[in-house]
Amino acid sequence: MEVLRLALRLNIPRLRGLCARYLRANLCYSNVLQALHAAHHANLSCIKEYCLRFVVKDYNFTAIVMSPEFEQMEQKLMVEVIRRRHQPHHKLPPNHDQEEEVLG
Repeated sequence: MEVLRLALRLNIPRLRGLCARYLRANLCYSNVLQALHAAHHANLSCIKEYCLRFVVKDYNFTAIVMSPEFEQMEQKLMVEVIRRRHQPHHKLPPNHDQEEEVLG
């Protein structure tokens, strides 16, 4: 997360892309909530958005929400996950184009 934040701040596209690919390849049930929490607190909206989309997918949602890690998550993020789950699928959050560019 720190490397990605630096890549964004210093505008290093290749490093940004490598970080994003690494996160996409390694995101799973066991680390998505940690990544979501870290992205939220590091102000990395592109990674936070990617994590939220991972969590609310039909085949991920129940297992993640029923996990002990979800119970320990801060309330603000819990509410954001639940609200995102109930948004219509065709609505995308603001800055969608910018996030897609970062996550490639």
